[in-house]
Amino acid sequence: MLARVKGIMIDYDNTLLDQKSFMLDKLEQLQATYSPILPNKEKFLGIALELLEEGRKHDLFLQIKLRLGLSEKQITGLVNTYKKIVPRQAWLYPDVWSSLERLQRLGLRLAILSDDKSAKLQQKIDLAPGFVAFWEFVYSCKDMGEAKPHPSGFHGAAKQMGLPEEALIMVGDHLYRDVKGAIDAGYAGACWLNREDGFYRMRNDIFSRTFPKTWKKCIEVGSLSALASLFEDAHELNHSV
Repeated sequence: MLARVKGIMIDYDNTLLDQKSFMLDKLEQLQATYSPILPNKEKFLGIALELLEEGRKHDLFLQIKLRLGLSEKQITGLVNTYKKIVPRQAWLYPDVWSSLERLQRLGLRLAILSDDKSAKLQQKIDLAPGFVAFWEFVYSCKDMGEAKPHPSGFHGAAKQMGLPEEALIMVGDHLYRDVKGAIDAGYAGACWLNREDGFYRMRNDIFSRTFPKTWKKCIEVGSLSALASLFEDAHELNHSV
């Protein structure tokens, strides 16, 4: 499969970006700004981290409101301030930069395919000077109307790259949104990046039993550098025949 791949679509959050560290950076700055109404830093971050580890990312501030007994006005102020806070660093996983360089040396074309809004994505990318040079483009599924796993985003990104779906793979941390979404859209396959310190802990045994045909087109790796090694091996084998 890898030998015929010409382009790679890569998810951003939890694939390239260590999102827990990214969020905790912003939450630490938020606590310093609102220290008169929030617990001390250790207690506040402890509550937030506990909620994140329980999978409460999408209703984090609602849960914080309930835990701390904050008013609607107070929580609205916290949310609006949090959105404006810029993290102090890019929080890319350590293997990201070198792995992308290795993939580019093989002639593979790279693009970001994410559910984030374009402006939010661009802010994250700009935190790492020079990072934008890796990408042919940044494609926001939500900006185009439908979040993953809806096929429209996968088709739209393929069209923008000018390659057929069967010449592409998707790399992401989510078995359903990234892997199944891409394969259902006709991609050659997908890579499930199952990082040991990833945001989600998904069960590949359950997924493979439920979607056996999809799983056959999925590669599971624990790091982006492991994926780069697989591509290098496929490239070497292809050129030795």
